[in-house]
Amino acid sequence: MPVRIIVILALLAGSASADVAEICPQSKTLAVRVKDLRRSFEDARQDWYRSFRAAKTETERNRLLAERVDAKTWLPRFQAIVDVDPSDTSAADALTWIVTHGGDATRLDALDALVAHHVKRRIIGRACRRLVYLTDSASERFLRTVLRRAPDVDVRGQACFALARGLARRAGLATGKDGPALRAEADRLFERILKEFSKGKGFGMKLGDHAERDLFELRHLVVGKTAPDIKGCDADGAAFKLSDYAGNVVLIDFWGDW
Repeated sequence: MPVRIIVILALLAGSASADVAEICPQSKTLAVRVKDLRRSFEDARQDWYRSFRAAKTETERNRLLAERVDAKTWLPRFQAIVDVDPSDTSAADALTWIVTHGGDATRLDALDALVAHHVKRRIIGRACRRLVYLTDSASERFLRTVLRRAPDVDVRGQACFALARGLARRAGLATGKDGPALRAEADRLFERILKEFSKGKGFGMKLGDHAERDLFELRHLVVGKTAPDIKGCDADGAAFKLSDYAGNVVLIDFWGDW
Protein backbone atom coordinates (compact mmCIF):
# COMPACT_ATOMS: atom_id res chain seq x y z
CA MET A 1 0.00 0.00 0.00
CA PRO A 2 1.44 3.40 -0.94
CA VAL A 3 2.64 5.50 1.98
CA ARG A 4 0.22 8.28 1.09
CA ILE A 5 -2.79 6.00 1.50
CA ILE A 6 -1.52 4.74 4.85
CA VAL A 7 -1.16 8.31 6.12
CA ILE A 8 -4.67 9.21 4.98
CA LEU A 9 -6.13 6.13 6.67
CA ALA A 10 -4.28 6.96 9.89
CA LEU A 11 -5.64 10.50 9.87
CA LEU A 12 -9.15 9.24 9.26
CA ALA A 13 -8.80 6.75 12.11
CA GLY A 14 -7.63 9.51 14.44
CA SER A 15 -10.51 11.73 13.42
CA ALA A 16 -12.98 8.92 14.00
CA SER A 17 -11.56 8.30 17.47
CA ALA A 18 -11.92 11.98 18.32
CA ASP A 19 -15.54 11.95 17.13
CA VAL A 20 -16.28 8.89 19.25
CA ALA A 21 -14.76 10.60 22.29
CA GLU A 22 -17.05 13.57 21.74
CA ILE A 23 -20.29 11.63 21.34
CA CYS A 24 -19.57 8.76 23.74
CA PRO A 25 -19.00 9.86 27.36
CA GLN A 26 -17.70 6.40 28.28
CA SER A 27 -14.70 6.96 26.00
CA LYS A 28 -13.49 9.76 28.25
CA THR A 29 -11.64 9.07 31.47
CA LEU A 30 -13.68 9.48 34.63
CA ALA A 31 -11.49 12.39 35.70
CA VAL A 32 -12.24 14.30 32.50
CA ARG A 33 -15.94 13.52 32.77
CA VAL A 34 -16.12 14.86 36.33
CA LYS A 35 -14.15 17.96 35.40
CA ASP A 36 -16.35 18.64 32.36
CA LEU A 37 -19.53 18.09 34.33
CA ARG A 38 -18.49 20.39 37.16
CA ARG A 39 -17.54 23.08 34.65
CA SER A 40 -20.85 22.71 32.81
CA PHE A 41 -22.77 23.07 36.07
CA GLU A 42 -20.84 26.17 37.13
CA ASP A 43 -21.18 27.70 33.65
CA ALA A 44 -24.94 27.11 33.74
CA ARG A 45 -25.19 28.76 37.16
CA GLN A 46 -23.10 31.75 36.12
CA ASP A 47 -25.17 32.20 32.96
CA TRP A 48 -28.32 32.20 35.09
CA TYR A 49 -26.86 34.75 37.55
CA ARG A 50 -25.90 37.06 34.69
CA SER A 51 -29.37 36.83 33.20
CA PHE A 52 -31.02 37.46 36.57
CA ARG A 53 -28.86 40.51 37.28
CA ALA A 54 -29.64 41.87 33.83
CA ALA A 55 -33.41 41.39 34.19
CA LYS A 56 -35.31 44.67 33.99
CA THR A 57 -38.81 43.73 35.07
CA GLU A 58 -40.41 41.79 37.90
CA THR A 59 -42.02 39.46 35.36
CA GLU A 60 -38.65 38.66 33.86
CA ARG A 61 -37.12 38.03 37.27
CA ASN A 62 -39.99 35.74 38.30
CA ARG A 63 -39.58 33.75 35.09
CA LEU A 64 -35.87 33.35 35.72
CA LEU A 65 -36.48 32.30 39.33
CA ALA A 66 -38.71 29.53 38.04
CA GLU A 67 -35.97 28.49 35.60
CA ARG A 68 -33.02 28.73 37.98
CA VAL A 69 -30.41 25.99 37.85
CA ASP A 70 -31.45 23.17 40.16
CA ALA A 71 -28.50 21.09 41.34
CA LYS A 72 -30.79 18.12 41.96
CA THR A 73 -31.36 17.71 38.22
CA TRP A 74 -27.60 17.26 37.82
CA LEU A 75 -27.30 14.55 40.47
CA PRO A 76 -28.01 11.59 38.12
CA ARG A 77 -25.13 12.67 35.87
CA PHE A 78 -22.66 12.67 38.74
CA GLN A 79 -24.10 9.41 40.08
CA ALA A 80 -23.60 7.82 36.65
CA ILE A 81 -19.87 8.52 36.97
CA VAL A 82 -19.82 6.97 40.44
CA ASP A 83 -21.60 3.87 39.15
CA VAL A 84 -18.84 3.19 36.60
CA ASP A 85 -16.31 2.54 39.38
CA PRO A 86 -17.09 3.73 42.93
CA SER A 87 -13.51 3.03 44.02
CA ASP A 88 -11.95 5.37 41.44
CA THR A 89 -10.58 8.62 42.86
CA SER A 90 -12.67 10.54 40.34
CA ALA A 91 -15.75 8.85 41.78
CA ALA A 92 -14.75 10.34 45.14
CA ASP A 93 -14.78 13.77 43.50
CA ALA A 94 -18.25 13.11 42.09
CA LEU A 95 -19.46 11.81 45.46
CA THR A 96 -18.19 14.96 47.17
CA TRP A 97 -20.19 17.04 44.69
CA ILE A 98 -23.27 14.98 45.54
CA VAL A 99 -22.62 15.49 49.26
CA THR A 100 -22.43 19.24 48.69
CA HIS A 101 -25.48 19.63 46.47
CA GLY A 102 -27.74 16.65 47.23
CA GLY A 103 -30.59 16.31 49.67
CA ASP A 104 -30.46 14.34 52.92
CA ALA A 105 -31.18 10.91 51.42
CA THR A 106 -28.78 11.40 48.53
CA ARG A 107 -26.10 12.73 50.87
CA LEU A 108 -26.46 9.67 53.10
CA ASP A 109 -25.77 7.26 50.23
CA ALA A 110 -22.83 9.35 49.02
CA LEU A 111 -21.28 9.51 52.48
CA ASP A 112 -21.60 5.74 52.88
CA ALA A 113 -19.91 5.23 49.51
CA LEU A 114 -17.07 7.57 50.45
CA VAL A 115 -16.41 5.61 53.64
CA ALA A 116 -16.66 2.27 51.86
CA HIS A 117 -14.22 3.14 49.08
CA HIS A 118 -12.13 6.17 50.04
CA VAL A 119 -11.70 6.43 53.81
CA LYS A 120 -7.96 5.75 53.51
CA ARG A 121 -7.39 8.39 50.83
CA ARG A 122 -6.63 12.07 51.33
CA ILE A 123 -9.37 13.01 48.88
CA ILE A 124 -12.01 12.20 51.51
CA GLY A 125 -10.88 15.35 53.33
CA ARG A 126 -12.76 17.39 50.74
CA ALA A 127 -16.04 15.91 51.91
CA CYS A 128 -15.11 16.65 55.53
CA ARG A 129 -14.59 20.30 54.65
CA ARG A 130 -17.98 20.45 52.92
CA LEU A 131 -19.72 19.23 56.07
CA VAL A 132 -18.39 21.91 58.40
CA TYR A 133 -21.71 23.78 58.38
CA LEU A 134 -24.02 20.76 58.63
CA THR A 135 -25.51 19.27 61.79
CA ASP A 136 -27.46 16.23 60.54
CA SER A 137 -26.85 12.78 62.01
CA ALA A 138 -25.50 11.28 58.77
CA SER A 139 -22.80 13.93 58.51
CA GLU A 140 -21.90 13.47 62.17
CA ARG A 141 -21.60 9.70 61.78
CA PHE A 142 -19.43 10.13 58.68
CA LEU A 143 -17.08 12.56 60.42
CA ARG A 144 -16.74 10.31 63.46
CA THR A 145 -15.88 7.38 61.17
CA VAL A 146 -13.27 9.36 59.25
CA LEU A 147 -11.76 10.66 62.48
CA ARG A 148 -11.48 7.10 63.75
CA ARG A 149 -10.33 5.31 60.58
CA ALA A 150 -8.49 7.71 58.27
CA PRO A 151 -4.71 7.11 58.29
CA ASP A 152 -3.85 10.63 57.11
CA VAL A 153 -3.34 13.08 59.97
CA ASP A 154 -4.57 16.09 57.98
CA VAL A 155 -7.78 14.30 57.04
CA ARG A 156 -8.38 13.33 60.67
CA GLY A 157 -7.81 16.94 61.67
CA GLN A 158 -10.34 18.18 59.13
CA ALA A 159 -12.88 15.61 60.29
CA CYS A 160 -12.27 16.56 63.92
CA PHE A 161 -12.73 20.25 63.21
CA ALA A 162 -15.89 19.80 61.13
CA LEU A 163 -17.33 17.52 63.83
CA ALA A 164 -16.51 19.99 66.60
CA ARG A 165 -18.08 22.85 64.64
CA GLY A 166 -21.23 20.83 64.02
CA LEU A 167 -21.59 19.86 67.68
CA ALA A 168 -21.00 23.45 68.80
CA ARG A 169 -23.68 24.65 66.41
CA ARG A 170 -26.12 22.02 67.64
CA ALA A 171 -25.35 23.07 71.22
CA GLY A 172 -26.27 26.64 70.35
CA LEU A 173 -29.59 25.50 68.90
CA ALA A 174 -30.44 23.02 71.66
CA THR A 175 -33.19 24.02 74.07
CA GLY A 176 -33.12 21.03 76.42
CA LYS A 177 -30.55 19.10 78.42
CA ASP A 178 -28.60 18.13 75.29
CA GLY A 179 -26.96 21.55 75.04
CA PRO A 180 -24.38 21.18 77.84
CA ALA A 181 -23.36 17.68 76.71
CA LEU A 182 -22.92 18.79 73.10
CA ARG A 183 -20.96 21.86 74.19
CA ALA A 184 -18.69 19.73 76.40
CA GLU A 185 -17.87 17.31 73.58
CA ALA A 186 -17.22 20.16 71.15
CA ASP A 187 -14.88 21.67 73.74
CA ARG A 188 -12.97 18.37 74.01
CA LEU A 189 -12.66 18.08 70.24
CA PHE A 190 -11.32 21.62 69.88
CA GLU A 191 -8.80 20.83 72.62
CA ARG A 192 -7.84 17.68 70.74
CA ILE A 193 -7.21 19.78 67.63
CA LEU A 194 -4.82 21.97 69.61
CA LYS A 195 -2.94 18.88 70.81
CA GLU A 196 -2.94 16.67 67.70
CA PHE A 197 -3.85 18.69 64.61
CA SER A 198 -2.89 22.29 65.35
CA LYS A 199 -0.68 22.64 62.26
CA GLY A 200 -3.20 21.06 59.92
CA LYS A 201 -4.85 23.12 57.19
CA GLY A 202 -7.90 22.91 55.01
CA PHE A 203 -10.14 25.76 56.17
CA GLY A 204 -8.17 28.83 55.13
CA MET A 205 -5.75 28.85 58.05
CA LYS A 206 -4.17 26.48 60.57
CA LEU A 207 -6.64 24.32 62.46
CA GLY A 208 -5.08 25.38 65.76
CA ASP A 209 -5.92 29.03 65.05
CA HIS A 210 -9.49 28.07 64.19
CA ALA A 211 -9.79 25.95 67.33
CA GLU A 212 -8.58 28.75 69.61
CA ARG A 213 -11.19 31.14 68.19
CA ASP A 214 -13.96 28.59 68.40
CA LEU A 215 -13.04 27.64 71.96
CA PHE A 216 -13.20 31.27 73.04
CA GLU A 217 -16.63 31.62 71.46
CA LEU A 218 -17.82 28.33 72.93
CA ARG A 219 -16.67 29.21 76.45
CA HIS A 220 -17.49 32.91 76.61
CA LEU A 221 -19.90 34.04 73.88
CA VAL A 222 -22.83 31.96 75.07
CA VAL A 223 -26.22 32.96 76.45
CA GLY A 224 -25.96 32.99 80.25
CA LYS A 225 -22.22 33.75 80.33
CA THR A 226 -20.78 37.12 81.31
CA ALA A 227 -19.72 38.89 78.14
CA PRO A 228 -15.98 39.65 77.87
CA ASP A 229 -15.29 43.31 78.49
CA ILE A 230 -14.51 45.48 75.49
CA LYS A 231 -13.26 49.03 75.11
CA GLY A 232 -14.00 51.44 72.32
CA CYS A 233 -15.33 54.83 71.29
CA ASP A 234 -18.95 55.73 70.83
CA ALA A 235 -20.41 57.71 67.93
CA ASP A 236 -19.36 60.96 69.62
CA GLY A 237 -15.78 59.81 70.09
CA ALA A 238 -16.08 59.29 73.84
CA ALA A 239 -14.27 56.26 75.30
CA PHE A 240 -16.42 53.60 76.94
CA LYS A 241 -16.27 50.03 78.26
CA LEU A 242 -18.95 47.41 77.98
CA SER A 243 -18.75 46.84 81.74
CA ASP A 244 -19.85 50.45 82.28
CA TYR A 245 -23.34 49.34 81.29
CA ALA A 246 -23.54 46.23 83.47
CA GLY A 247 -26.97 45.97 85.09
CA ASN A 248 -28.53 48.51 82.72
CA VAL A 249 -31.01 48.01 79.93
CA VAL A 250 -29.17 48.93 76.74
CA LEU A 251 -30.44 49.43 73.21
CA ILE A 252 -27.78 48.40 70.70
CA ASP A 253 -28.25 49.82 67.22
CA PHE A 254 -26.22 48.15 64.48
CA TRP A 255 -26.03 50.16 61.31
CA GLY A 256 -23.86 50.65 58.27
CA ASP A 257 -23.39 53.08 55.44
CA TRP A 258 -22.46 51.49 52.10
